[in-house]
Amino acid sequence: MTGLTFAIIFGLYFLLFPCKGVIISPRDGTKLTFPHGSSRNITWTFDDAKATYRTWSFTSSNGLGSGLLAAIFSDFEPQTTTDVFPGVNIIKPATLALSNVDQNYNGTYTFLLQVNGKPDDSSDVIVFIA
Repeated sequence: MTGLTFAIIFGLYFLLFPCKGVIISPRDGTKLTFPHGSSRNITWTFDDAKATYRTWSFTSSNGLGSGLLAAIFSDFEPQTTTDVFPGVNIIKPATLALSNVDQNYNGTYTFLLQVNGKPDDSSDVIVFIA
C-alpha cells in the first residue's frame, strides 16, 4: 500500500506542478514594424528559471533565408552566429537585439525554450521593415 500511496502523490505532484517552461510574447505584440536603419529589441519573457536551452531563429518573409541566430545553454553566455545577420545580439535572459535593420530583416523570429532537454514552448514574432 505504501508504494501505491507514493505513486499517487508522485503523480499528483507532476500534475499540479509540471516542469514546463512557458514563454510570454513581447509586450509590443507579435507583429512589429521597425523603421529602416533602426536598432530595436524583441523582448520575450519566460516563467521557468530552470531553462536548459534557449534559441532564437529566423525565417525570411520570402522564404529564401533562414537559420539559427543565437543560443544560450543553461545560464552561460549567449552564442550568436553571424551567418544570418551580423547585427544580432542577445541580452539575457531573452531579448533579441537587432541593429541597423534593413529589408533583409523582414520575416519571422522564433524564440524556443527547452526545459529538461525537451522543447517546451516557442513564440513567433513577425517583423516588417518599413
